[in-house]
Amino acid sequence: MPTYVFAIKPEKRLFDYILDVKKKAKNLVGKQTYLEDEPHITLYVTELKSEDLWLDLLKKGISDNLNNSLFAINGWHVFKSDAITGLDTLVCKISEQGFDWLKEIQMILVHTLAKYRTDRITERYMNTYDSLPAEFRKSLEQYGYPFVGDIWKPHISIASFEKEALKKVWPAVKELCPNGEYHPDTLVVYKLGANEKLNKLGEILFH
Repeated sequence: MPTYVFAIKPEKRLFDYILDVKKKAKNLVGKQTYLEDEPHITLYVTELKSEDLWLDLLKKGISDNLNNSLFAINGWHVFKSDAITGLDTLVCKISEQGFDWLKEIQMILVHTLAKYRTDRITERYMNTYDSLPAEFRKSLEQYGYPFVGDIWKPHISIASFEKEALKKVWPAVKELCPNGEYHPDTLVVYKLGANEKLNKLGEILFH
């Protein structure tokens, strides 16, 4: 079954800024995991039946819940030896204060799409399943995604770097974190392609 990614695209000024940071990193160390992805906040990743069955339904059902709330970035964070990639993932932290609306949207996605989900473990997590913490495995088994609810830490990734690559990138970007408040722009639906390439299927505007 295909794997789909549901994410929030931030407003243009932040989107463009993060792209510039990603370009600086790429110029220094070349290709890294996630480095060429569009800037986004991942809400949910799971295997589903064909989007023909649920995409239009999702757009209609979730639109009223996409109010133009704010989220705040408050510094860099590194997920060392990332549970999924095994690399060091540099991210913009999103403040926990006032991000309940993000968790609400995540749960709407989880419940709306539940009947279209496969019963098996999402393939992209199979190789790391045994090494995941118990709470992540429980979330994966229950929802098809390891990070649902209170264990989810919303963020915007720059990339998942090889350790030596991050050591080279860090001095160039450490003062560049775009701290402040921002609006969401759209909820984006991607289908994962070869090498985890994000193929955009559609966007739903916040209002």
